[in-house]
Amino acid sequence: MSNESSTRHAPLELRTTKSDDANVYEAVRRITRIAFLINPETGLRIEGDTPTELPLVEALFARNAVDHLHIATLNGEIVAYVL
Repeated sequence: MSNESSTRHAPLELRTTKSDDANVYEAVRRITRIAFLINPETGLRIEGDTPTELPLVEALFARNAVDHLHIATLNGEIVAYVL
């Protein structure tokens, strides 16, 4: 007998948002930092705590080069984004 009905997951919500929201900016920085702490070519952790991609993302926001982005939220927390 299956017990599938007792395992319910919160739905992943997808939406488009403006990039001038400080919460969105901080979430994008956090996700970018975490995602690129591992070198995709070697599978090893990078040296230091600042991936080279993070200053690029920060520069895009500083120059208002991103007017909106697509985000995925889970239980109200931004867990992924697409510029």
